[in-house]
Amino acid sequence: MNKLLLLALWCAPGLAVPSAAGQEYLESANNSSSLAPRAADRLGFDISVAQSTNFFTCMRKNGYTKAVIRAYIQGCGVGGEVDSGFMKSYNNARAAGFKAPNEIDAYMFPCTGTQSSRSCKPIQTQINELLAMFKSKKVAVHRIWLDVEPTRRPKDPCNAWNLSKDQNLNLAKQWTAAMRKTGLKWGIYGNPNQWTAMFPAKSSNIGSDLPLWVVKDDFKQGLNTVNQSHMMGGWSLSKLVGKQFHLSTTVCGGGIDKDSFKE
Repeated sequence: MNKLLLLALWCAPGLAVPSAAGQEYLESANNSSSLAPRAADRLGFDISVAQSTNFFTCMRKNGYTKAVIRAYIQGCGVGGEVDSGFMKSYNNARAAGFKAPNEIDAYMFPCTGTQSSRSCKPIQTQINELLAMFKSKKVAVHRIWLDVEPTRRPKDPCNAWNLSKDQNLNLAKQWTAAMRKTGLKWGIYGNPNQWTAMFPAKSSNIGSDLPLWVVKDDFKQGLNTVNQSHMMGGWSLSKLVGKQFHLSTTVCGGGIDKDSFKE
C-alpha cells in the first residue's frame, strides 16, 4: 500500500494555498513505488458516462478493482470544462466499495485543437479547473491520466489535435510540462495506431518519463502481452502501467473499456 503524502499542488500557478482544514490527500509524484511490479495485474475499467452505485457494485463483484473515471472534457464551445458526471460516478464508486485513492483514477480529455466556436482555454486554466474541483469536492484519486487521442468523428466541433503534426507535438510537450509542475501523479493514455496521425513519427516523444496507459485492443488481459515493438513515443516497457485491452463493451449494464493495471 502506498503511503499518502500531503498534497502540495495548490501552490501551482493560479491556485491559492488552502488552509489546513481544506487540504486534501493525493499521492505525490515523488512516491514512485507504485511502478514496482505487483504479483498480478489489476483488472480495471474506464468510463466516460456517469454510472450508478449498482453498476459499481456489480463491477466489484465481477472482480474489477480499478475504476478510471473521466473528470474533464473538451467542452465543445467553451474550450474545456469539468465533466459534470464525474462526481456522481466517483461517489457511487466509493459507495460500492472502491477505495480512494488506490482503486480510483481520473482522466482528462482536454481541449487541444481549434474548436469551431472558440479557442481552447490555456493549458494551465484547464488543469487548474480540474484540480480546483478535486479540492472543493474533497476528491482523492491515485493517478490522473491525460487522454491523448484525436477526435474520432468527422467534422467534430471539438477538433482534438487538429493542428499540424509539429504544432501538436509542441502542444503535447507543453501539457506534460504543466502536469509535472503540479507535483502529482500523472500519466499518458495513448494508442500507437493513432500516434502518427497526431505527431511527426511513432517515436515522437511527448513525455516518456511519465507512466503510460497504452491501447492494445487484443482482448487479452495482462500487461505482459505488450512488447516493446508495440510501444510508441520513446516509452520503454518499464514505464508501462496500464493496458486497455477491450474497447467499447458492456458489463453490468454500463458501457466500459476493459483494462489491466500494474497499480
